[in-house]
Amino acid sequence: MTLINYHEKAMTTNAESSDNIVYSLLGLNAEVGEINDKIAKWRRKGVVNIDNNKLVFTTANEVEVTHLRTELLKEVGDVLWFCAHLSRQLGSNLEEVAKMNIEKLKDRAMRNDLERHVDAEIARVEKIRQEQADNQQWKLL
Repeated sequence: MTLINYHEKAMTTNAESSDNIVYSLLGLNAEVGEINDKIAKWRRKGVVNIDNNKLVFTTANEVEVTHLRTELLKEVGDVLWFCAHLSRQLGSNLEEVAKMNIEKLKDRAMRNDLERHVDAEIARVEKIRQEQADNQQWKLL
């Protein structure tokens, strides 16, 4: 299945009442949250560990691992649906978005900028956190 084919089929399931960008954005965040929620609960229950930034299932039972992996992939599918929905709200489709993203990544790679981009984003977030902490200290005084 191509991305454009998926996009067309997926958008046939869109209800008229949800045909707006707010629904796209909130739904996308909710679905990503569901992935995080599953992993957090599984981690708390000892079903998975995070080792070296990898998700590691604690069971050797292949049926159980397949089931858990499938549960996560279904949520990834929901994220994909909302990405299609959002791209449609922006007058595009997943195929065009994927092509644009590959071009952006190639450009970063050619400039040897992939790591630097990530480092800059981490620094930006840290600066915001520090500013928020500083503001919070003023409120406490």
